Amino acid sequence: MSSVDRSQQRAFLLERWRRISHEAKRRGHRLAIFGAGRHTRWLISELDDPAKGQVAVILDDGAHDGQSIDGLRVVKPSAAELQDVAAIVISSDRYEDQLTHRCKDLFGTRVRIRRIYGRRRFVTEGHAVIDSKRRPGISDWVRRLVYAPERRWGLAQRFVQAFSADQNQRFWHDGAEPPHWGNHRFSLSRWSALRDPTFLERGAYAHQIMRPGCRVLDLCCGDGFYTHHFYSHTASHVDAVDIDPQALATAKRHHQADNVSYHRLDIVADSFPRSHYDVVCWDGALAHFDPGQVDGLLTRIADAIGSDGVMCGSEEIEYADELSWDHKTALESPQKLRAILKRHFECVVLFERSDSQQTVYFRCAHNAERLRAFS
Repeated sequence: MSSVDRSQQRAFLLERWRRISHEAKRRGHRLAIFGAGRHTRWLISELDDPAKGQVAVILDDGAHDGQSIDGLRVVKPSAAELQDVAAIVISSDRYEDQLTHRCKDLFGTRVRIRRIYGRRRFVTEGHAVIDSKRRPGISDWVRRLVYAPERRWGLAQRFVQAFSADQNQRFWHDGAEPPHWGNHRFSLSRWSALRDPTFLERGAYAHQIMRPGCRVLDLCCGDGFYTHHFYSHTASHVDAVDIDPQALATAKRHHQADNVSYHRLDIVADSFPRSHYDVVCWDGALAHFDPGQVDGLLTRIADAIGSDGVMCGSEEIEYADELSWDHKTALESPQKLRAILKRHFECVVLFERSDSQQTVYFRCAHNAERLRAFS
């Protein structure tokens, strides 16, 4: 290594910037700078006005509202609009590798990423500037092996899957009694390994009938997974109801949203939070109630949705001698389920899915035009 004058780094920096900006000009686009630290402030101070004018924005994870450097906006990467940006320039003489990896994690291949220094380093030590252009050593290769984004992602994914499998075992099998609700974070973490998307179907089917700004009642919401990921995005407000305090604690901890209210209610004995809803979701819970309770709840739901609302949900087909430990109503066939629903709704549409557990999805309304047929 040899000590070099600060002006040598300046000359190198400006030459690299000239080449990068010339390439961007040929494509008719501007540049973004990644990093809003000491190096960027120095870089901006060295650029003339035409060169500054080619900078569209400065990106930094720690940006705050109204922040700028010499008149150039500093924003978080998530808030950046990069339609007219030809490339993102990594601005650091100390942490170029780390910022490059971070930029690739954020933007992938959508935008070109340009480094100023590459293997060449100008690192300030005291008042001297050290040019550390050298061959990669063992520590460099170890750092690349451990900290490469793809390896970090793979290691993190395997850890989460193993942790979820352990927690799922504790959740379902190690307690005195299995819970009445499912923790869908386990299913989500194991999705890529199992490649089974069926746990998402009930949320997707319910979301199809929701209009922007609708009011939704989610009965027996469990951990709030569907409430948060499928309903709250479209609804103006969701009332999510369950009787299990542990389920609601999990929902509030992991699936809270500004337009979601979680309520602990006994839906057989207690009134719904509101008198009218556009959509009522009752997924996988109808069989948990005895036939008399089911009829009473369906009567109240039919009143709540009015002439233009929809009730949707799903249930498994089970015979009376094969009922799950916490089920009280046997639905031996889709026809029996249809007969129960038709007592309360003029229009009923069913969709059967044959898998390890035969699942039937249903939509009910008083107005046939309000229903969208399953395809």
